[in-house]
Amino acid sequence: MIRDASDFAELPSLRFVISALRDPSSMALIASIVDRLIIREISSPGETSISDVRLDVSSPILGIMLDVSHSGEASYILRRASMRKPKERKYEPLVVDVGANDGVLSSNSFNLIQTGWSAILVEPNPELLNVAKKMTQPLVDVYRDGNQRICYVQAAMSGGTAASKMKLKIGTDIVSMESSLVRGAPSQGDKKREAHLARLRGGGGGGSTRQRPRTIEVDVLPAQDVATRCNGIPRRFGVLSVDAEGVGDLVLHDFLDNGYRPEFIIYEPMHNSEPWEVTLQYLEGLKYKWLQKRGWNHILEYLE
Repeated sequence: MIRDASDFAELPSLRFVISALRDPSSMALIASIVDRLIIREISSPGETSISDVRLDVSSPILGIMLDVSHSGEASYILRRASMRKPKERKYEPLVVDVGANDGVLSSNSFNLIQTGWSAILVEPNPELLNVAKKMTQPLVDVYRDGNQRICYVQAAMSGGTAASKMKLKIGTDIVSMESSLVRGAPSQGDKKREAHLARLRGGGGGGSTRQRPRTIEVDVLPAQDVATRCNGIPRRFGVLSVDAEGVGDLVLHDFLDNGYRPEFIIYEPMHNSEPWEVTLQYLEGLKYKWLQKRGWNHILEYLE
């Protein structure tokens, strides 16, 4: 017989659950989930409304969001930004996401948009960009005060100084949704990587298909042209996220060499020609501090 609440701790079923949760692998999973929870203020103290009922609240109302970025990059940056004193925030809350994909899965911009940041989403695959529009447009300027904007740019970037057109190879795997610019004949390394991925995916099932990749012609724009299409990019803005297969280093240089100084950089160096150590030295010369590597991405912060 249970006499008080403390007796529950002695029940075999509850002890089994607690024991399972305290297993190191379970604790790691719990820690990973908690790390992805973003607590944000959705109402300041004062009069507010919930379901059209006016309320006077003495404390802010908090909400919880799930971080959808690949390795928790979004929540990491939001926490870091919240630690900064207001006078230290000399940047516009804008995220420029190069290689935005579908705007949700593994997105470095989706949660920032949720919290009120403006965004420029650059994605060459028109199908994925259309998905991004459907998923993010309902989140923009929900209070109709004109403080949040979003610009969609259906184009690739390769670090060039003038606009051009190139072929874009669109993969058939709906899970990874990879696409890359066609820059001459594929290298031996590219062929080995394609063969390795095909073996892993088994040629079917799990989101794979047996179709051949297709190519389309897309605009390839320099940073200044992206800015023109989106009515300008401020010199100081919040986040530059670069995931551009094989040309990410060139895109990064394009923005920074043209005077843009994002407060945070999320950069994936895989398959780029410039070694990461060289890129890091370049960034440190521009007063960027390396903070952390999360998944494949390096995160850096601008120190003025």
